[in-house]
Amino acid sequence: MKIATIAVARLPLHGAAFAAESFEFCPDENTINAAGRFFLAPTQSGQGEWLGMAPADSAGKIKGFVSAIFYPAEGSGIEKGQRSKCTYSTEYSVQKRGVDMRYKPNQPSSVMLTNTSAWVKKTSSFGMSYYECTAPRAAQCQFKELAH
Repeated sequence: MKIATIAVARLPLHGAAFAAESFEFCPDENTINAAGRFFLAPTQSGQGEWLGMAPADSAGKIKGFVSAIFYPAEGSGIEKGQRSKCTYSTEYSVQKRGVDMRYKPNQPSSVMLTNTSAWVKKTSSFGMSYYECTAPRAAQCQFKELAH
């Protein structure tokens, strides 16, 4: 009887660890609300939000998804790193400057990329490696939050 009780008591702990990891992706254009130059969208989990502010000359309604950027941790590749931003064009985008949406600002957490075929490894002009997703739909730029 004690063995069964112990096994049942351990199940919630295992489930809690699994629940701490959630899948997210750049918000769909239809879920982004605009108020002047400011943009807001809920996360898939409902536990946070995406926030953005367009330059003064690039405000307006969101037209489409442009790209997402991920920076891998030292030596980690796609397994661990930091999401940077999701970029969208607006009806008044000037010189490809639209709005950058940032995930849960001021709440850093590590993530890993999923749907890896959508992400392409690139190197910046400063020699920094990053991954970019330019898929046709924002939902294809997926990542998974890692439990701390």
